[in-house]
Amino acid sequence: MNKTKSNADIFRNGNVCLCLLCTWPNYKGLGFHLMECSQPPHLISLVESNSPAAAGGLKIWDVLIAINNKTVSNIDYAQVIVILNAARKNTHRL
Repeated sequence: MNKTKSNADIFRNGNVCLCLLCTWPNYKGLGFHLMECSQPPHLISLVESNSPAAAGGLKIWDVLIAINNKTVSNIDYAQVIVILNAARKNTHRL
């Protein structure tokens, strides 16, 4: 019996949720801070109250897995920031 878990098994049995963040016209930014980790995955270190991030269900210590269906769980911090900024410019939903 294979005891190694696949990513699908981990996600299916883990506490994973999809958070949909939308920009707000009267709010600058999205209302969360991404911890700059030396290697992936990257963690949410702060979620501001009354922000798009809080409204979308993001929580402190959540692990950032994807942005607009692009996997970011295995890339460095600088690339994650580039993808996040591009997503904010190209769409109102993240």
